[in-house]
Amino acid sequence: SSSTHRPPHHHHHHQHVVLFYRYFLPSSAASSTNQQLSSTTLNLFRQNSSHYLPLLHQHQSTLCQQLGNMKGRILLSTEGINGTLSCSTEMELKEYIERMEGFDLIGELGAPPPSNHDDDDANSKVAAAEVVTVTPKAGSGHLFDNIDWKTSTTTTTTKSSPSSQTQIDPFPDLKIQIVKEIVNTGGAIHVDEIPLDTGKEISAEEFHSILVDAQQQQQQGDASSTDGSGMGDAIDGERPLKKHKVDDTEKKKEVVLIDVRNTFEHAIGHFIHPTFSTTRGDSSKNDGAVDDKDTKAATTTTT
Repeated sequence: SSSTHRPPHHHHHHQHVVLFYRYFLPSSAASSTNQQLSSTTLNLFRQNSSHYLPLLHQHQSTLCQQLGNMKGRILLSTEGINGTLSCSTEMELKEYIERMEGFDLIGELGAPPPSNHDDDDANSKVAAAEVVTVTPKAGSGHLFDNIDWKTSTTTTTTKSSPSSQTQIDPFPDLKIQIVKEIVNTGGAIHVDEIPLDTGKEISAEEFHSILVDAQQQQQQGDASSTDGSGMGDAIDGERPLKKHKVDDTEKKKEVVLIDVRNTFEHAIGHFIHPTFSTTRGDSSKNDGAVDDKDTKAATTTTT
C-alpha cells in the first residue's frame, strides 16, 4: 500500500536532505547507544507485521507533516525501512532524526490485538521462532536504533517561466509505501541472512584505491601477454625463455565492479565500462557474477 501527501502550495524551499535505511535486526552488544531492539520485541513485530506496518505508515506520515511537510520517499517492510526525505530547515531535519531514534514500538504503538499472528510466505522463517505471547516492556523496541544517517544540503534549482522563476524541491511530494523488500532482491535474500555474509564497508578513498590497483593490474597483465615474456618456445635456435611460475601468493583477486543503483541514478553518473551493472528490480543480472573465490566484488550505491 502507499499514500501520497501533497504539501500546501506556499512553502520554503527544501534545502536539507537525509538518506537512511535500517534492516530490523536485534541490536548487537556493540550497539553505540543504550536503546535496544530485543529479539523478543522483533519477533513480536514480525509475527504481527500486518498490524504494525499500517501503524508505522501513519506514524511516518504524521511525523513528516508535523515537521514542515517533509517530502520524499519511504519504503516500509517487515524487514526494515528505506527512505530519502527533504525539509526546509536543519532544525526540522535534526528533530526528525531525534524522534526516529527515540521511537519505541511498544511505547508508541502499543501491544497487538490477541491472536493477530501473521502466517504468510514473507514470515515463513519467523514461524520457526518462538511465538511471543507476552508483550515485552517498553524500551526494547527501538526499530530505528543505530541508523547511519546521511545528510546533505542541496543547491538551489530554479525553473524559469515567462513571468517568474520557481525554486524546485528535491521531491514533489511525500510518498510512503509498504513493500516486501526495502531493497529489491526478488526474494533471494532473507533479512536474517544479511549479517551472515556481509561485505566490509570501506571509505571512498579505499574504494578508489581498489579500482586504481585493479586497473594497474589489468594493464600489467595486458603488457606481459604482448611482450613475449610468457613464451616458452625457442626462437631462431635461441635458448628457450624460462617460464615464470606464478606463486599463489602473487596472484591478486580479479575485481568485479557492481553498480547496484537504479536506472535513474545510473543515468546521472556512473563508472565507464564496469564489469556489469544492475538495474532496479532485475536481480538476475547478479547470478554467478562473483561465485569465483578468486574474485573480489566492489559494490557502489547512492549515499
